[in-house]
Amino acid sequence: MACLSDNFLSYNRAMSRAISRRAIEVLAENRILQAVEEGKFDDLPGLGQPIPDVDDPYDPDWWIKKWVRRERLGRELAAGLRELRGF
Repeated sequence: MACLSDNFLSYNRAMSRAISRRAIEVLAENRILQAVEEGKFDDLPGLGQPIPDVDDPYDPDWWIKKWVRRERLGRELAAGLRELRGF
């Protein structure tokens, strides 16, 4: 009998998680649709432009390279590496 009760509780927890997850998905979808209807996505920056680097092969260090480029740290990093290496 305890086994049946344990199975029921496990099933109940799993169903509760599934319902909760579905409820969150529905809520998110409804909010997105409402924002679209209100025009909140109409003037986003980059609208109609291609996504930069979308066709490039995956690089695990992409974020570091973009940060170095954006902050213009190339020369400082190169000088720091030379100093560390003793050149």
